[in-house]
Amino acid sequence: MKMQNIFWSAAILLICNFISRCLGFVYKIILVRLIGAEGIGITEMVSPVYSLALVAASLGIPLAMSKLLASEIGRRRFQNLRLIQQTSLALLIVLGAGVTLLCALLAPLLLQNLNPEARTLNYLRALTPAIFIVTVCSGFRAYFQATKQIGIIGVSQNIEQTVRVLAGAALVSALLPQGLPTALLGVAAATVLGELAGLFYIWLQYHRQRPENTETPSLSRFSIGLSLLAYGAPVTVQRLISSGILLLQATMLPLALVQSGLNSSQATAAYGNFSGVALALIHLPGIFTATLAMALLPAIAEIDNDKMCLSRRINQSLHLTAVIAAPFSLLFFSHATELCSWLFHAPEAAPPLRILALGAFFIYAQTALTSILQGMGKLNSLLISLLLSGG
Repeated sequence: MKMQNIFWSAAILLICNFISRCLGFVYKIILVRLIGAEGIGITEMVSPVYSLALVAASLGIPLAMSKLLASEIGRRRFQNLRLIQQTSLALLIVLGAGVTLLCALLAPLLLQNLNPEARTLNYLRALTPAIFIVTVCSGFRAYFQATKQIGIIGVSQNIEQTVRVLAGAALVSALLPQGLPTALLGVAAATVLGELAGLFYIWLQYHRQRPENTETPSLSRFSIGLSLLAYGAPVTVQRLISSGILLLQATMLPLALVQSGLNSSQATAAYGNFSGVALALIHLPGIFTATLAMALLPAIAEIDNDKMCLSRRINQSLHLTAVIAAPFSLLFFSHATELCSWLFHAPEAAPPLRILALGAFFIYAQTALTSILQGMGKLNSLLISLLLSGG
C-alpha cells in the first residue's frame, strides 16, 4: 500500500473521528454541567473496572485478528479470511457473554475498594450489557481495519456517539429531578444504546460484503484460535497492566484526598475534576493521533522485510504526531484556567491540566509508537515499555 493511500485512509477516518470526538467532548461538557463533578467522579471511578472487563472479554483477539487478516491479505490467501472472521467472532461472543455475567454478579467485590455505595454499584450493573456489545463489535471493526475500510469504522463510531449523546442528554435531563443515582442510570443506559446502534450498523455493513470461501482454507479453526490467543496474550497482559494501573489510581487518589481532609463527596468531586475534566482535555488531540495509529497497524503489518519502506512510514508518522502534539501542549499549558472555566465551569481542574500538558507530547507519541510495534509484532517490547513507565 502506498504511503499516500495510508494517509488518505487516515483522512477518511479522521473526519469521522473528528465528528465522533467532538460529540463525545460535547457530551462530557453536558454531563459535567448536569451531574456535576461528583457525578463525573463516580463515572470515572467505575471506568477502570469497565475497561478491565473489556480487556478480559476480548483477550487481545480483535488486534490479533486484524493483524492475521492483514497478513493473509498481504500473502493473497483470501480463502482464509472468512474462517478467521468466524473463529474470532465465536471466541469474542463466548468471552463477552461470560465476562458480562461475571461483572454483573461480582460488582460489589469489584467496587469494594473504590466506592461501594449503592449508586456506584447500580451504575456499574446498568453498564455491564455494553461489555458484551463492545466485545462483539470489536470483531467486526477488526475486519474493516484489516481490509483498510476504516471509513466504515468511523461511521459506526459517529452513529454510536450520536445515539449516546442524544439519549444521554435526554435521559439525564429527565431523570435528574429524581436524584443523582437515578440520573447515573440514564448515563449507563445511553452508553448501552449507543454501543448497540454502532454494532447494528457495522454488522449490516459486514453482512453485505462478508468474504466467501471460493477455495478450501489452508488454515484450520484450531490453528487460527491458537494464533489469535498467542498473539493476543501479550496484548492482554499489557492492557491488563494498564487497566490495573488506572484501577489503582482510581482507588488511591480519592483515598489520599479523604486522608488530606476532604469528605467523601469532596474527594469524588476532586477526582472528577482531574479524570473527567483535565484528562478529557488532554486526550482531545487523540482525534488525530488515534486515527493515524489505526491506519498504521495494517500498513506496518503488511510490510515484508522492506526496511526502507518501514523506516519511511515510521518517520513520517512520528513527524505528523509531532506537528499535531506541539500546539495542543502549548495551548493546554498557557490557557488551562480559561479552557476549564469556559467549557466545563470547573476552574479547579486547571492546575492538574497544566501539569499534564508538560508530558502531553509523550502521550501522543506513544499512541503512534504502540501501533507501529503492534504492527511489527514486537509485543514483548511493548510490555517491557509499559512495565518501565508504569502505564
